[in-house]
Amino acid sequence: MKVLFLVSHLNSGGTERTVAYLSGYFAEHGVDTCVLSISNEKFYELGKAVRYETLNIPQGNKNPIDKIVKIAKRTFAVRRAIKKEAPDAVISLLSVNTKYLPAKKKYALIVSERNNPGAVTDRRAIKVRNRAFRICDGIVFQTKRAMDYYPEEVRKKGVVIPNAIGNELVYTAKVPEARAKKICAMGRLHPQKNYPLLLRAFCEILKDHPDYTLEIYGEGPEKGRLEALSKELGLEQSVKFQGSHPDAILKILDASCYVLSSRYEGMPNALMEAMAVGLPCVATDCPNGPAELIENGKNGLLVPNDDKDALVAAIKKIIETPAFAETCSKNAKQVLQLYSMDVNAEKYLEFIKSIYER
Repeated sequence: MKVLFLVSHLNSGGTERTVAYLSGYFAEHGVDTCVLSISNEKFYELGKAVRYETLNIPQGNKNPIDKIVKIAKRTFAVRRAIKKEAPDAVISLLSVNTKYLPAKKKYALIVSERNNPGAVTDRRAIKVRNRAFRICDGIVFQTKRAMDYYPEEVRKKGVVIPNAIGNELVYTAKVPEARAKKICAMGRLHPQKNYPLLLRAFCEILKDHPDYTLEIYGEGPEKGRLEALSKELGLEQSVKFQGSHPDAILKILDASCYVLSSRYEGMPNALMEAMAVGLPCVATDCPNGPAELIENGKNGLLVPNDDKDALVAAIKKIIETPAFAETCSKNAKQVLQLYSMDVNAEKYLEFIKSIYER
């Protein structure tokens, strides 16, 4: 079987990481695997057996006319490249890229729902997603809650396969003997992640724990606004925006607490990795993902969405009660077995084969 992954780019992000580990697993297990990237932006490395092709068409548009030209150029280039590759199956984890594909095709098309579908309000995005679900042959949902959002005609095409922990660094990381006085977060600097909530909560933490620091790993459009808010709150000396790093999980390994403050999620890769390396974690109980991973009070703490006081209390419980934090740490590591790369990648492969054979 010949499989092609279609992506916009391979910059840092949960979807791109999933493509990296899935393509690597497929190639290692005898599947002829290619990753076709529309732009040449690349953060993640692919397995040696994976063929990487880039159309080298930059992201972004200068004006409406440039946008029309770029869409036409991408559409022609994507279709020509796929025709040349002649894959048995095309996997577009982000439905937005299916707009470059025809409704009638000679390959099986698999797409996925990567976020909380109820959080999408943009009409054009919904239109693109609905078309993708109509023309595809199979849909991968990360949670049952996400799958249940859709009507029967969509659900019958789908299967629930949660995110896997695909970062190889996680599997060799060791829990440190002592923890540093720092709180950490990882993720794109985007309104979805609600970092202003975390900054305001950290402001309260400093009143009782002035020697703690907050480290945020990631890049994104909100960076300037978040840096300005950090300055406004007087946190310049205590908050560090660290950017994106391939080994970020190792840099936060000794943190006292990991925090996910998102308004909504799909199945948060960063939280899964943090739990897998034994970080005591606090997360907002946002739809969807955190509640699928955290059993409140056992392997971490869940707090109501957008509730600063509850977030402050939860972080304090972690950093002020070492015995409780240690219990959370030990129990959190069990996600490594529940969401292993091999198990979930095999589920993906079995689903794709079933679609192709059908």
